[in-house]
Amino acid sequence: QPAIPYPPELYARRIEGEVMLYLVVDSTGAALRDSTRVITSSGQAAFDAAALDAAPGLRFTAARRGAVPVTAPIQVPIRFTLPDSIKHPRETK
Repeated sequence: QPAIPYPPELYARRIEGEVMLYLVVDSTGAALRDSTRVITSSGQAAFDAAALDAAPGLRFTAARRGAVPVTAPIQVPIRFTLPDSIKHPRETK
């Protein structure tokens, strides 16, 4: 999966978060348009919006009924995590 863009204002403020999305994945592994919604907010509107904006580009392995790919709902956590170098910057003397 391509990286989901981190909202710049939250990155600058060193804020992390997680958004739980509900979406429906079709038999090809693509998220159905208009199926995505936030089921658990991160508490930051910018994280929620970034997760929703990225959802149409996400790809999954389709659910199967026997050997046949089928459409199915899923819940997906979208985590916004800072790199360690940002979380714990080295002290300068």
